[in-house]
Amino acid sequence: MKRTLQISLLLFLSFFEIHAQSYTLTRSLPVAEIPTPSTGVTAITTLGDDNSSALQNIGFSFSIYGISYTNFYVGSNGLLSFGTGQSGSYGSALPNSQNFNSITFAGGDLDCRASASPAAVINSFTTGTSPNRILVLNFKNIRTYNTNPNFSNVQVQLYEGTSNIELHITNVQSIP
Repeated sequence: MKRTLQISLLLFLSFFEIHAQSYTLTRSLPVAEIPTPSTGVTAITTLGDDNSSALQNIGFSFSIYGISYTNFYVGSNGLLSFGTGQSGSYGSALPNSQNFNSITFAGGDLDCRASASPAAVINSFTTGTSPNRILVLNFKNIRTYNTNPNFSNVQVQLYEGTSNIELHITNVQSIP
């Protein structure tokens, strides 16, 4: 059964400016991850504890909350942000005044080190041809910083032109 929930968020982008964006949440859909190609993939290996990646290229213009971006950052606590790098809040309501231009997909105190077992894999690539390209961000084998044996696997997909955002989650850990 397909359930759809319409969520409207009001976000304060400055002292007096308000932007609204509407979202549709659909559950119980088949997982449709896009396979990682053998070339054209950017490995994101510099994430430590509570920080963000270097600036990454989307490959096209993507609009979120009425603002177009061509670059993004990956936060080590499960966040994709636009405009400025953010580590990713956890334990607080999102979006908020610090994280208004972001997508939180696995918020928690996460361990993104490649030395974790199994090794954390974070990478991105753009697939398709204009005007129908998709940015894919893989966030695989990510554990919490405690001894929790569970891990999260998430694929974020950003769609050119439509500004659609899809989160493909095959495993979500219980974050204490």
